[in-house]
Amino acid sequence: MHEKKILFREWMIVVACLGLVASLFIISSIHREREELILAGQSSRCKELIIHVRVEGAVACPGEYTFVPGITVKEILQKAKLLACADKKKINLKKKIFKDSSICIPEKLDS
Repeated sequence: MHEKKILFREWMIVVACLGLVASLFIISSIHREREELILAGQSSRCKELIIHVRVEGAVACPGEYTFVPGITVKEILQKAKLLACADKKKINLKKKIFKDSSICIPEKLDS
């Protein structure tokens, strides 16, 4: 009887691990497909998976960037390279962007 319990537990662990691996594979496939569509830029489905964000102000690399919806302002500013003169107190770095947007980074006011 004790051996059957151990065998059952081992099978449950194997099944749980297989489920985890399958889930990771599916998530990876979806992420890879999104990246391919964004890079291709041709698919009509791609339009649903990308947003355009224009960044201006106190950044080293102003301009328009392409991202997936849900990206944070912090991630966007990593691409645009925030300058030392930027007023970080006025920027919500945790804000998520879900649609085409424009971000203007203010400079610190000299006191």
